[in-house]
Amino acid sequence: MHIIKSLNLSTNKLETKKFSRHILINLDLGGFEKTPDLVNLFRVNEKQILFSGYTKKLYCLDSFIYQNYIKNHNILVPRILIDLGFFVKRGVFSTKTEKTHFSNLCFGLTTDCNLSCKYCFANAGKYKHKIPFDLAKKAIDFVANHSKRKFTLKFLPGGEPTLDFNLLKRVISYYKKKCSGPFIFLSTNGVISKPTLDYLIENIDVLQISCDGPPSIQDKQRPLKNGGSSSPFVEETIKYLVRKKKKFVIKIVVSTSTLGKEEALLAYFNNLGVKKIGFAPLQERGRAKENNIVPMNHKEYGKFLIKIIELGSELGIEIENILFGVLGRRKPVTCGAGFGTFTIDSEGRVNACIGYSGKSDLMIPEFKELLFAKYDFKKDKFIIDWNKINLLKKSFFNKRCRKCKYFYFCYAKCPLDNFRENKDFSIPASKSCDFFERQLNNFFRYIVRKDFIRIKPFIKERDSSTYFSLISNEFELSKTENNEKLNKNPFIQIEPSKTDFKELTNAITRHRNNYKGKIRVFLLSFTFSKKDLNLRTGKKIALFVSSLNKNNIYFRITKPLPRCLFGSGYDKLIEKYKIPTNCKECLELFTVKDDDSITFCNEQKGKKKINEYKDRNEIFKEFRNNLQFSDKCNSMMIKALITKK
Repeated sequence: MHIIKSLNLSTNKLETKKFSRHILINLDLGGFEKTPDLVNLFRVNEKQILFSGYTKKLYCLDSFIYQNYIKNHNILVPRILIDLGFFVKRGVFSTKTEKTHFSNLCFGLTTDCNLSCKYCFANAGKYKHKIPFDLAKKAIDFVANHSKRKFTLKFLPGGEPTLDFNLLKRVISYYKKKCSGPFIFLSTNGVISKPTLDYLIENIDVLQISCDGPPSIQDKQRPLKNGGSSSPFVEETIKYLVRKKKKFVIKIVVSTSTLGKEEALLAYFNNLGVKKIGFAPLQERGRAKENNIVPMNHKEYGKFLIKIIELGSELGIEIENILFGVLGRRKPVTCGAGFGTFTIDSEGRVNACIGYSGKSDLMIPEFKELLFAKYDFKKDKFIIDWNKINLLKKSFFNKRCRKCKYFYFCYAKCPLDNFRENKDFSIPASKSCDFFERQLNNFFRYIVRKDFIRIKPFIKERDSSTYFSLISNEFELSKTENNEKLNKNPFIQIEPSKTDFKELTNAITRHRNNYKGKIRVFLLSFTFSKKDLNLRTGKKIALFVSSLNKNNIYFRITKPLPRCLFGSGYDKLIEKYKIPTNCKECLELFTVKDDDSITFCNEQKGKKKINEYKDRNEIFKEFRNNLQFSDKCNSMMIKALITKK
């Protein structure tokens, strides 16, 4: 029997379908073609891994299906392949360039700043230029007339936009009058007053706070202008936004000084209640060059990012991934240069790059080449070089890029990088291509291991210690029971009738707070007696895990919980807290030993080393074929789960 697994990267929903040839569809008569952005990524365990940004799905299927029905398909294809998105209606995708209009008006409102970041690309604070209100109005009017009055307003880094608060409010007010369906993005360093913050909460749709992590990192890399600590002010801003339930994203600038601090970063922001983080690689210009601060190399950044993505997934923190910007798209990705970005400086120069910060950038040849307009104060109008815009558009659709399998969702098509390496916008920069392909493959291989293979996480014993082992991260455990003292990352055996859940919640919170620079994971293993099997016990457990969640505690329930404890609330509880529903999902199904052999929970030995199993299904089948229940299992529940499965 052949099966096809598909993971929706937008909803994280995994589907498994049986492959069937019973119903065939004629592609010509139905007007179908193979999905243009469908990419064959790599093979794992004799399975082909494919991806389509349009369908938002990562696929895992037998090589037989791929070779015979997708790669070398004929005019008749099985209906299931159309249903899963391997074939789409002709004309859904397009590479035609639309008539020029502007969709993003970008302001570096001022180059003044109250911080003195060691790596600031714009040398913010060195000069005090700001955009005159009249010029801002002219830019808004012009973009409104070239966008059908619908465009995004962005206040970018390169200075602190809230320092001239009156100017900020006037620009926003005028923009809202001129734009139908206004949408505003603003990036701030977080050192701002409460009244200003209240205004931003009410008026900004996407609020980005630049913060590099705990005080030991933040105050070193992003001190106040007078050299003082910025972290107390930024922490207070973040806490205030969390209390006000305002959605925001933290932006971390990544350099070699961030390497190895993945756990400290995520622990810090998790404790503050942050739910979304983005990362920006260091730009080697401005003060970064002056202070000899360098970015990670491609290999370092790849490992760093996967560790961060995994920890974020465990903690419930969304990690911004540029790949998610392609989900659902029917056109090739572009950065916006030539396709709608209108970035204006204080003297009326307009650049196609969203990273342009003003006059100082014109010393860099590639930024100078991306200028396409200037406001003529005497003639009172913008002078636009439409030929430059069209050249930029064409650079995204050059022959070399069109032949690349990543063409539709490649974020490496950067005119700046192209010009920097080749002195030509239209010739792809090899370094950028290599970097994108490496990061893409790293990310998808991680997803395949996490969602398709699913052997990890597991519990591992090594050198007389026990570990909770994820794909890229590992935590040393300390076993304890009920309300006993907690150490390291506690693996707590809980008998509900013998446990004071309120005291345990307080103890867990105190233990987490004592290790501010470390992530603390709490594995919770419930064992039930007959007298525990009632709704009253279920209510206690539900309140317990809800309290842990509200306190941003990182916990995992290791074994399935009886459905009878929770009644109609069972499914919601399981989904919200990622609780195992059967033996196959149980974290205690097996333990990996020092020599990489495995021992099942019933003390039976596995037949292979852990790295010899193809996936968790194979491990579970072996366990089920030699099924003997251990005393650890609640047989009245587990037998039912096994039988059902």
